[in-house]
Amino acid sequence: MMKRFTNTGTLLRFTLRRDRFFLPVWIIGIVFFTVICAPLFTQIAKSPADLAMYAETMKNPAMIALCGPLYAEPYTYGVMYTQMMTVWVLILIGVMNFFLVSRHTRRDEEDGKIEVLRSLPVGRAAILSSTLTVAIVTNFIIGLLCAVGLAACGIESMSPGACFLLGVIFCAVGLLFAAIAMLFSQLCHTSRGGIGGSFLTLGVLYMLAAIGNIQGGALSYISPLSIVFKTLPFAGNRIYPTIIILVEMLMIALLALRLSIVRDLGAGLLPQKKGRAHAKSSLSSPFALALRLTKNTAIVWIVVMFVLGLMYGSIFGDFESFISQSEMIQMIIAADAGGNMILSFMTYITLIMANVAAIPVINCVLKLRSEEKRNRLEPLYARSVSRIGQFLPYIVIAVSLSVLLQLALSFGLWIAAGAVMADPFALSDILMACIVKLPGIWLFVGLCVFLTGVLPKLTSFVWAYFGLSFFAVYIGRLADLPSALVKITAFGALPDLPIDEFRAAPFVLVTVIAVTLMIVGVIAYARREVWYNG
Repeated sequence: MMKRFTNTGTLLRFTLRRDRFFLPVWIIGIVFFTVICAPLFTQIAKSPADLAMYAETMKNPAMIALCGPLYAEPYTYGVMYTQMMTVWVLILIGVMNFFLVSRHTRRDEEDGKIEVLRSLPVGRAAILSSTLTVAIVTNFIIGLLCAVGLAACGIESMSPGACFLLGVIFCAVGLLFAAIAMLFSQLCHTSRGGIGGSFLTLGVLYMLAAIGNIQGGALSYISPLSIVFKTLPFAGNRIYPTIIILVEMLMIALLALRLSIVRDLGAGLLPQKKGRAHAKSSLSSPFALALRLTKNTAIVWIVVMFVLGLMYGSIFGDFESFISQSEMIQMIIAADAGGNMILSFMTYITLIMANVAAIPVINCVLKLRSEEKRNRLEPLYARSVSRIGQFLPYIVIAVSLSVLLQLALSFGLWIAAGAVMADPFALSDILMACIVKLPGIWLFVGLCVFLTGVLPKLTSFVWAYFGLSFFAVYIGRLADLPSALVKITAFGALPDLPIDEFRAAPFVLVTVIAVTLMIVGVIAYARREVWYNG
């Protein structure tokens, strides 16, 4: 039995050395995002009256679905932080674990690295067990640093013990996501399939959490993103829900380890569709190749955006009734310049979803860089294929995908909101609110193209810029960040429809900047050497 884990320790040290840059960047980014947001809530709500006002706002189904339930009263800074931040921090931790596990399992297997390792005295389960150990260490460090950082903020009602409970939650859920990624790395025969399955599971868990948090009962115990609120951080501080998550993680991890022992190297356990004996003539162009590589992911994301539109659109009916029943919220609306909180919420949703839509678009553009790092472009360039002709299809597909994603979101919101609202939104208003965000997504495309052409080793910087943009949208506006900082984000300069009036100048300016970055990046890519991973 122990022979299956031979040299796990050696592989653990090797993995940590490979990730000496990857892991610190993720750890610092997650801890910074988690801790820096905590003091902002004391600026958002400066008095008990402000806390009570926000508590009323956060009771409505729309905010519960987006963030989480108001699980305890009185509404303290600790409860406010947990409700508004926990789900998003956990999603960020989940993304890190997906990439970490895929990087050292299925991706290495595709590149032939595991076959080389298996030729040495290494147990069949050693590679996966060393990856799991790295995930345990990484998530433990994240949980510990987040707990220490939150406790060091010295915020009223955020006791050190409760902060450490929140750190345990981050660690436990992160390990569960790592186990899920391990399982999909055994089921799927490609790293793309493993990552896609992991993200699809995350999306399903998020939707189940939204439903469970609204309806309560047994449904709230299905998803870990809703189970975490059963621990009652900064209120009751219960530990047993975390044990449920750890048991689920252990069961999935053991199953993944067992599957890694019995399956063949290079194969997945899910049935693989048989390909054609000869490629179709339509695959003879660079555009057809790029479309083939990105098609499945694009279709999944379009469906996801449409479903998210349906989900958020369906809660507008409850949002109307909630406002009509709350005198405090009616006072807020009366104080609002536009007098319409529903439009404010629509603006907020479209901004959040525009950031979400940028994820597959960024991945689409960076697909060429991924192919380059795996030495798959040299055979193409050995034929009569130009650099520009190979790069442009990915850009065209990414720009087209951004439009389709926003359209899917628009129609989802319109269909669901029209079914539940007494005075529904016009389709044109929803379309404009989503379409006006397109230059911001194109700015991500331009940045990806620019970095791929000019600074290919720094393409990961685009994710740092994405994190800044998401932070500015989700927390920054509430925290009254400097306007100059907000303006440099992808969506900071664009008009906030449907609240604001449409202004052509910022729309055109951001589009011109994005196109300029694309042109410079494409020209630079055509002139630089192809990166070779020898």
